[in-house]
Amino acid sequence: MLGEVEGEGLVSDQLMYTSLVDGYSISGRLNLAFSLLKRMLDSGCKPNYRTYKVLMEGLHKDREVLEQKLAAFPDSVAGSGMVENAIDIDITSLLLLRLPEYEC
Repeated sequence: MLGEVEGEGLVSDQLMYTSLVDGYSISGRLNLAFSLLKRMLDSGCKPNYRTYKVLMEGLHKDREVLEQKLAAFPDSVAGSGMVENAIDIDITSLLLLRLPEYEC
C-alpha cells in the first residue's frame, strides 16, 4: 500500500505510517511494524504518541499470547527464568528494548 501511495507521487505522512504500523501490530506482525517504523524514521517522518501507542498495544497483545501459550504448557517451561522474566517486563520497557533492534 505504501508503495502504491508513493508511486502516485504522494508523500507518506505520520497518519499513513501509523495506520500501517497499527495494522501490522493488530495482525501480530510486530517485526513488520517495527521495520515500518524504521522506514518512517528514515524517510524523515517523525512518529507521534499514537505511533508508539499502537506499537505498545501490539507488544501487549504479543505478551498476552505468550502468557496463554505458557499457561497451556506449564511443565514445559518450569524453571525457565528467562521466559518468566520476559513475561514480567513492563510493556514500555519492551518497546524501548525493541527500538534499537530496528535502528530506531
